[in-house]
Amino acid sequence: MNDKVTQLKPKKDNRQPIYYIVCEGNRNPIAQSYDLVNCRMLRDQLEDLWTQYWEDEFKNKPLTNRYTIHVN
Repeated sequence: MNDKVTQLKPKKDNRQPIYYIVCEGNRNPIAQSYDLVNCRMLRDQLEDLWTQYWEDEFKNKPLTNRYTIHVN
């Protein structure tokens, strides 16, 4: 049984994942990074800026998040 499990394991690939920041209204990536921590920090900064703009313009908080991270 263990032999079959080891045969099904995919070979190791040394490619790094690419993380994309995507805006909800546009499917084209705004930014990309190989580092997830930096990508999260940038996404949080963009989200904070968007929330601040929305509160100044409409006097309430947005209902949903505008920026998400997708992995290639």
